[in-house]
Amino acid sequence: MARQLSIKTSSGGLRTVLLDNTRIVLGRSESCVLSYPNDTMLSRTHLAFEPGPDEWILCDLGSTNGTQLNNQRVSGRKPLKLGDKIVAGGLTILYLGTEPSAELRPPTIEITSDLLLDNKTVAMTLEKVMALAADPSSGHSDLHAQARMRALIDAGRELAAHRPLDELFQVIVKLATSAVLAKRGVLMTFQGADLVVSATIGEGFRLSSSVVTRVVEKRDSILIADTSLDEMFREARTIVEQRVRSFIAVPLQTESKVIGLIYVDSPDVIRRFSADDLSLLTVMGNIAAVRIEHSRLLDVERAEQLMAKELSQAAEIQNGLFPQSAPVIAGLELAGKSVPCRSVGGDYFDFLPLEEGRVLILVGDVAGKGMPASLLMTSLQARVHSLASHYQDMAQLNTVLNKGVTSKCPQGKFITFFIAVLDPAAGTISYSNAGHNPPMLQKRSGEMITLEQGGPVLGILKSFEYSGETVSWEPGDVLLLYSDGVSEAMNMAEDEYGEERLAQFLAANRNESVSQILENIYEDLRTFMGEATAGDDITVVVAKLT
Repeated sequence: MARQLSIKTSSGGLRTVLLDNTRIVLGRSESCVLSYPNDTMLSRTHLAFEPGPDEWILCDLGSTNGTQLNNQRVSGRKPLKLGDKIVAGGLTILYLGTEPSAELRPPTIEITSDLLLDNKTVAMTLEKVMALAADPSSGHSDLHAQARMRALIDAGRELAAHRPLDELFQVIVKLATSAVLAKRGVLMTFQGADLVVSATIGEGFRLSSSVVTRVVEKRDSILIADTSLDEMFREARTIVEQRVRSFIAVPLQTESKVIGLIYVDSPDVIRRFSADDLSLLTVMGNIAAVRIEHSRLLDVERAEQLMAKELSQAAEIQNGLFPQSAPVIAGLELAGKSVPCRSVGGDYFDFLPLEEGRVLILVGDVAGKGMPASLLMTSLQARVHSLASHYQDMAQLNTVLNKGVTSKCPQGKFITFFIAVLDPAAGTISYSNAGHNPPMLQKRSGEMITLEQGGPVLGILKSFEYSGETVSWEPGDVLLLYSDGVSEAMNMAEDEYGEERLAQFLAANRNESVSQILENIYEDLRTFMGEATAGDDITVVVAKLT
């Protein structure tokens, strides 16, 4: 029952997973076999694939946003059929056999299995080639020595300069075909576990799987000098249909691994490739492989340096957008802090002083992390600052914000948001909650109130009319706003910090100053998480009526 999954992300990324009779769980959690932590529409453990008697079984694991099988929502366990389409979060998953699917990647090179290599095939390792080249008595050091030396010098010169990989691949194929006077050539490299075509001269290639396997797994260089002289090639469809008379396949090998192969052939020509041609291409394959790896490392290093510089600048800019200090409001203590799990984050908090000693206090959490979430957060902040002074009713403000966010928010993104006006003189909190973790109002009496009235997250339902509520508070009462990076923080055992622990901690610390409460919460989080790293941005805002 050989089966595989083709998984396509919303950004167009493609991944093929072979199913091997082991249960596979998919979700946002890093503990899942198939983990997609940035897909916020997935649950932590969203679904599972389980081996069945005939076909695999799809199981929805109680996901929040559901799993679609052929456009029908799944409940419980459903046996799969070849070609079934599964949608979960931003993922589109096809259940397939192990034969290549047209939806995966149209093959430009066909790997056939109609050719069996035997002891008549000339095979040679890189080590043997180097030894023969250094041995004058072998005859290899003198035969066409000048031509081989010139080819290697050309290769060294052409491969010395840094080139984009696509250009480098084409140069390598050109050098390989020129060196042995081949008519056609192809260079294939590994992308993950897949061997893909990187450059060609000519077209219509069909490579024997026997040759490919031997080259990439055993590191052998293969020479077939004249296919017409050997009985085993006369019936080989790979050879007959292409009229290939002579071919060479060599590994692209570095000291530690094989990263691909070079194949050249000469259809319908009299000249046969020789052992010297094989030796030359084997050495060139080694030179080319080292150059490819070096180029890849340079590209990665430069990209990382540029990204690090940009992220550092972005983090500096974002940090400047947060309140650098809390405003001084008579009868009120305020404190806030946000720590992104990456260089930049999608959490947002703010204090906006209003007339008559009131203050607007808010916290938001953009779905996702990193730069995309940061950009959406910045956009939200600009909208809030431009609109806040025009609306006295927080429900109306959330309704207007939601319309703007929905118009600009990319598919699959949304923002949880809580906004409130604190009026110390009147002793009131007027708020509206757009799908955010309900803030906790810890009363001096010991009573705990959660502020839940409002509506769904921003960015989903454009026409939704949000509601609000006004609650009273007294001197000594503490209001705590937080993002889900607090309640969903996990330790090494994958236990969640949880809202219950946070509520108990707030009750125990309610007599402290807001700055002390803030620091105590972060310290308790660090103690709880231990060696585990934060999986989300962590934001805490504390207000206390004095």
